[in-house]
Amino acid sequence: MVTCEEAKQMKSGINIQGKIVDKGEVRTVNTWHGETKVCDAYLEDDSGRIQLTLWDKDTEKVNNGDMVSLEGGYTTIFRNQVQLNKGRKDGKLEIILDRTEQSVDESPQPDESAKVKELEQELAELRKALIERFPASPRQLDSNLRLTDKKAIENQKSNLEWYDLRGVDLRHANLVDAKLSGASLNYADLRDADLTNADLYGTVLCEGKLDNADLTNADISHADFTGVKLARVDLSKVAKNVGVVGLDLKKTGRIEKGHSKIGKAGLGRIFFRDRTNEY
Repeated sequence: MVTCEEAKQMKSGINIQGKIVDKGEVRTVNTWHGETKVCDAYLEDDSGRIQLTLWDKDTEKVNNGDMVSLEGGYTTIFRNQVQLNKGRKDGKLEIILDRTEQSVDESPQPDESAKVKELEQELAELRKALIERFPASPRQLDSNLRLTDKKAIENQKSNLEWYDLRGVDLRHANLVDAKLSGASLNYADLRDADLTNADLYGTVLCEGKLDNADLTNADISHADFTGVKLARVDLSKVAKNVGVVGLDLKKTGRIEKGHSKIGKAGLGRIFFRDRTNEY
């Protein structure tokens, strides 16, 4: 099958499908073969349209909106316009789908908003199940140290020690100078967060996301980075890193491209250095 635009460049042997549009009035003309009916229409597809000349019984066979298939077609030029015709001997013009079959199904459609709510509920339950893998500490439960709102966390960043912040969305959060010592940030999303000068001493960040976060001068001593994603994070800029769990700090550096899980380099260019050597 060819497209309408391709058919305009062909002379014969044209097999094409499209929709009948702008069908004109049927008129009677005299030809070498005698009196016959003729009608002008257009065949349309995604590439454009081409004028289609309907002859004899085909003038009544198709209507606007019908999807048709033409086999064995050929083109002529009349008044500088390419016209598509059905071959006299082997040409076939068949209706694939008429306009009545293409009518819009008016049967009640499922409530999309209900489906979205159902998916959101399932996602919330899954997220809750993941978070519960790392339950809150007794101290957090007894003191009700739980926050889930990003703005509230930013406003209280000077006093977030031991807070339960598991699974919270903190993308692009302003946590400069934040006091997060002992806080639980399991499964938290800290991508692009600014943690400059932040106190993360003993913070638990298991399975969290810190891609592209700024940890300049942060204290990550004794923090748990197990399973944390740290793409494009320059760990060489942290202020303190004593006793960090889940991270091999014998070599620290920056990941310029790609991604990495703690202790395992991912794809991309990685620069490392220790006290005496560069890699």
